[in-house]
Amino acid sequence: AYVVVATAEALTRSRLFAQKRFVRSGVAALWPSAAMIIALTVHPEGGALTLIWGFMIGSLAAVLWNLLPSGRKPALPAPVESSDSLESAGRGGPRWIMVTLALGASGFLYPLIDRYLASYLSSGTIAALQYAALVASPPVAIWGLAIGTVILPYLSEKYHRSNVEEARQIIDRAVRWALIGSLPVAVWLAFFGQELISLLLERGAFDSASRAVTGQLLRAYGLWLVPAVLCAVLGRVFYAALKWRPVLMAAVTGLVTKLILSIWLVRVQGASGLVMATAAAAACTSGVLLFLLRRELAYGSVAGWARSGIALVGVAAAGALLGVGIGHLFPELTWRANSVLRVVSGTAAGVLLLLLFGTRLGVTEARRLVAWLTARPLHRD
Repeated sequence: AYVVVATAEALTRSRLFAQKRFVRSGVAALWPSAAMIIALTVHPEGGALTLIWGFMIGSLAAVLWNLLPSGRKPALPAPVESSDSLESAGRGGPRWIMVTLALGASGFLYPLIDRYLASYLSSGTIAALQYAALVASPPVAIWGLAIGTVILPYLSEKYHRSNVEEARQIIDRAVRWALIGSLPVAVWLAFFGQELISLLLERGAFDSASRAVTGQLLRAYGLWLVPAVLCAVLGRVFYAALKWRPVLMAAVTGLVTKLILSIWLVRVQGASGLVMATAAAAACTSGVLLFLLRRELAYGSVAGWARSGIALVGVAAAGALLGVGIGHLFPELTWRANSVLRVVSGTAAGVLLLLLFGTRLGVTEARRLVAWLTARPLHRD
């Protein structure tokens, strides 16, 4: 039953995205969580089954919320004359649906491959993979999917009106913001993987040995984070331009890479090999999208993005090293207290260095961050 409800919720939510009603769609995402909390409060003896029913009821409430009138009509753009891309969209509808289904299925196959191969490893490996993925995945949803969802209707409008230069500006800013939100987090996962796992999960039966194994996997997921965020953003760039074949090519490349490397690396590196295969697959997928961005859309400021990326890695690493150094100054603290000190001080130092030196190092969006934090208007140069 949930498959039907989830499909209806996704369709009604996409309508809100197309109308640029992001706040309304964001509120709809709160209904499943609220319903689960209420259900478990009212009927706690039901356990997991209560959570499942609460989640499904909350998703149904989200569907109804998406369908409610907003009290005002959405601002519709002016009519656009028929173009070749729009005409091809009408002719290729069934083929697009098949492509969309294939792309959606390929993403779900990654964890299925990991769980199948991890079942041949030692006890607890599947759980460690799951915990590490749970900690590493939110930045992709919070940053990559959010940016990709927001730019989709604006890019679609620009391409359909043949405003190619404005579309390129949106793409450039989207990729730069994606790098700002993913590269520092990836560096912090590499430096503070075990500390983050300890703060989030180490209690009860989750002991120091579990923390060491899961923290090692979380560090490996740091290699996956950046290309995963780029895939979430660049995929929607091609969707907006009605270019489906590049996304399909990238998805197939990533899936083949994942299959081959997982079978090989799991024998050499164990569970870490599975995560490294996932990271390599995401890197191949994002690499294909970046290559086709220049070929299909005649745009791709890869050199500028690379310079910003190198600067972000350097700033984040410098901040993380400062956090590690500060932690070494207080060896008398407990592991948990020292973990908090290192994570907080390293994050604060990295953010401060980015705000102070980001613009000079080529991270142009750092100026916008400073203007936003200080509530100053940003004037065009």
